[in-house]
Amino acid sequence: MSLRLEVLNDEPNPRYDESVPVITLKIYHGGSCNFVPKGNYIGGRISIFDYVDLNFMCFDYLNELVEQLGYGGSKRYYKLDRKRFYFLMYQTDLLQMCDGYITKNRELTLYLEAQIEIPITQIGSSNPLSNDNHFEPDVGGVGDVADESDNSDWSCSTWDFSDSANEGVGDSDSEGEIEKGVGKSNNEGQNKSGGDGETECGGEGENKGGGEGDSDSSSLEEKDIMTSEEDFDSDLGSDEDGGPQFPLFNPCTIFNPVFVIGLLFGNKDEIRQAVRAHAVNTKRSLKITKNDNRRIYARCVSEGCDWKINTLRVGGEKGESTFQIREYNPKHSCTRSYEVKNATSGWLAKKIINKFIADPKRRVGGFRKEVTQELGFDISKGQAYRAKTLALEKIEEHANDQYKQLWDYAEKLRRTNPGSTVIMQMAEGDDQEGRKFDKFYVGLAGLRKGFMSGCRPIIGVDGTHLKGPHGGVLLTSVSVDPNNNLFPISYDVVSGETKIAWEWFLMLLKEDLNIMRDDSITFLSDKQKGLIPAFEKVFPGADNRFCIRHLHGNMKRAGFRGLAHKLALWNAAKASTMSDFELRMQELGQLDAKTLEWLNDTPPTQWSRSHFCTFPKCDMLLNNVCETLNSNILDARKKPILTMLEWIRQYLMTRLQENRDKARRMWQGRLRLCPRIRKIVDRHMDRTSDCIPIKSDDLHYAVECYDLQRFTIDLQNHNCSCRKWELTGIPCPHAMSAICRQKLDPEDFVHVAYTVDTYLKVYEHSILPINGPRLWAKTGFIPPIPPNFGRSVGKPARARRLEPDELVRKTKKGIRKQKQPIKMKKQPYNVKCKYCGEKGHNIKGCDVRKIVEAALGEDMPLSEDFTANQWTSAQEIGTASSSTSHKMTKNKRASSSTEVTNPSAMMPPPVPIPAATPVPLLMKGGKKYVTMSNLTAAVFSTNQRNKEKSKRDGKKKMPPWK
Repeated sequence: MSLRLEVLNDEPNPRYDESVPVITLKIYHGGSCNFVPKGNYIGGRISIFDYVDLNFMCFDYLNELVEQLGYGGSKRYYKLDRKRFYFLMYQTDLLQMCDGYITKNRELTLYLEAQIEIPITQIGSSNPLSNDNHFEPDVGGVGDVADESDNSDWSCSTWDFSDSANEGVGDSDSEGEIEKGVGKSNNEGQNKSGGDGETECGGEGENKGGGEGDSDSSSLEEKDIMTSEEDFDSDLGSDEDGGPQFPLFNPCTIFNPVFVIGLLFGNKDEIRQAVRAHAVNTKRSLKITKNDNRRIYARCVSEGCDWKINTLRVGGEKGESTFQIREYNPKHSCTRSYEVKNATSGWLAKKIINKFIADPKRRVGGFRKEVTQELGFDISKGQAYRAKTLALEKIEEHANDQYKQLWDYAEKLRRTNPGSTVIMQMAEGDDQEGRKFDKFYVGLAGLRKGFMSGCRPIIGVDGTHLKGPHGGVLLTSVSVDPNNNLFPISYDVVSGETKIAWEWFLMLLKEDLNIMRDDSITFLSDKQKGLIPAFEKVFPGADNRFCIRHLHGNMKRAGFRGLAHKLALWNAAKASTMSDFELRMQELGQLDAKTLEWLNDTPPTQWSRSHFCTFPKCDMLLNNVCETLNSNILDARKKPILTMLEWIRQYLMTRLQENRDKARRMWQGRLRLCPRIRKIVDRHMDRTSDCIPIKSDDLHYAVECYDLQRFTIDLQNHNCSCRKWELTGIPCPHAMSAICRQKLDPEDFVHVAYTVDTYLKVYEHSILPINGPRLWAKTGFIPPIPPNFGRSVGKPARARRLEPDELVRKTKKGIRKQKQPIKMKKQPYNVKCKYCGEKGHNIKGCDVRKIVEAALGEDMPLSEDFTANQWTSAQEIGTASSSTSHKMTKNKRASSSTEVTNPSAMMPPPVPIPAATPVPLLMKGGKKYVTMSNLTAAVFSTNQRNKEKSKRDGKKKMPPWK
């Protein structure tokens, strides 16, 4: 990129290689844009930049170029198309202009309106713009500006963000403040020849009285310098325009429009929306009777009502989008209605979208009542539900479209948070057509630096299922901060908890944290699928711990249930010494030898404190840090991927800021240890009454407890023979008694990892914010195809399945875990069949009974006596026919979806019964019973019904009038 000298502006542009994306950029600056009656640029000069790379084309790049010209503050860029200026508001507008408005000689033209940087030495002088300042209007340096679309083979942009469509939005001043003479009509410019000496660029002979020879000292008259972007706005109907003055429709009042004759609309959609809003406000249904490119008519649907509005397009030029009210009758001769058809779900979504931004969990019922009370008429439940759905989709955008922005999001995260690791991986496929999304890893620099600044070297890893449209699994790594709270490190979106996914996640985590020695880190997990092989490959020398709650769940699934088994497992896990651990394991073996044999398959180094390493200064037995994080981001897990990732980033950013401010405001200078650690110290101090310290010297003590145990204390090396001080870094009650006997401060013996200063070091790092998606730089990479992670059919479950021994509280929405429960969850039990004696079903679902009854026909002989031998024969028949029962069920399922022409084909073949085998049947009342229990139950139920009937018949019937 190079700035061309102004004396060389008339030289032809360089000849660029077609394979190189470089252009010549021509910028009009130092003047102002005049929008009416035709687009022209007033005053200023031209600067040309050659060899501008299109790959870096963005507003930041343009601002750097313009700053070389001396402009600072706010800047507004325009393009000229068909004699109209269009404001480039978003990055997409700029890129679209680069695609469609580059001429054949590789030239792009922009028009600039910006604040002028006044040198400090000139502030307060009568002429802020001296001759040395190149912002002086150079009349001879700017020629007529041709319409760029006339010399281009590219089509016109479909995006219209012109000021003419948005004029009148604010209470901005007229453009007469920018340049004197701006906005004058042609007649005024001709009558005042040479009045201001300004040359209009792009006009067709306007300002004929002025020219190069008319430029004199009067053109150097002091100009007003704009201090805000609002000063550049101008109304079409302001005094600067010649001819009649008409009001402009303000899009900000789209839900409460006021119609007057002569009102100008920027496009047809504004008219339709205004008519719809007017119908809702007046509680009457309106109908658009004419709707074409030239006119829009609206009438009241009530027969005989005089209300009407007619709008016509302004001007006869093709492509003109401005419409004006030509006829309007505001009087209604009909009554108000309680049902307004114009209030569609789409209109309601636009009106209530701000309410759902504030509270996305609003229920349809409450929202419907609120809207009905606000509008004054009824809306259906389905209409309210559709409006809520549209509003949430507008907020979160479409789930599939969010995958197209992942490359831009990753690049934005890396730029705004330097040092962060953001990597996306595609599934294997054709690069030309795009590949499916596979993985997305995020390791923010603020979290990584915080972990390495003071967190203990223990990391919990876990995966949680996503409830969004495309499913998937979110892998997380969480550590523990100095206050024993969770501290997230990184997260990753993958297809599932597989070995490949865990290896990818752990390898990036290892590289992100720069872990050189595997034995310097400890992992805590629940041994999900593929996690153990991934640990063996990525961290072969790391210490792995197993969550006790998941270990107990596996033990229950293995058949070892009961409170005694649970307590024995927890006692063995909480044992801090080898002798205590062996004693607890002996108690477990006496309780159930099979349980001990099953538990020996899991090494105690993974689940018992007696075998834990003392280096991490953490004796955690549960992976609660990951479970807590998963519950905190539960709302985000049901959102589309980009919304979810940004929700998690904002949650982590806010969490760091809140904890940092809380520590500085409430802890710094007041506390030495973090609050949770102080509570642990106080709790240990309360238990010192059970300990009797016996002094050996100033640094060594022997402590005897009332449970007849004795421990040795070494105050210099900070250890106790119970190993709890070494495991946690916090003095145990035995050590506390020795410290108090020595008249020392217990806080001096707590590990430095628990201090407030360490806490502030952890949370001093920040996660920097990022702009919205519209301001992200485009990477140009092929967007990934949305994946199909195989989400299950039906409504996704929001809460995890509770264990049978967990306390619950039943609510209207189902069973939820609560802090103050009122009942226990229903315990499952095995049902035993009274017919065959097997477990798992009752007599109604017994396959043996069905087979025996299907084998007995009406012509079979009946036996009045029922013997044990006959019952044994019946059982043999049912057992031999059990396989036929499964085939019957399978055939019924297969034939349920097809048309059956022969009903007899659905019946299974009769089971052959040996002729010598007597049929065990009983008969009573014309009905057949296979077993005595069935007969007894039938007789009992019949007698019970007869008793109830006799009671009803014996009651005296009351007259109907009583």
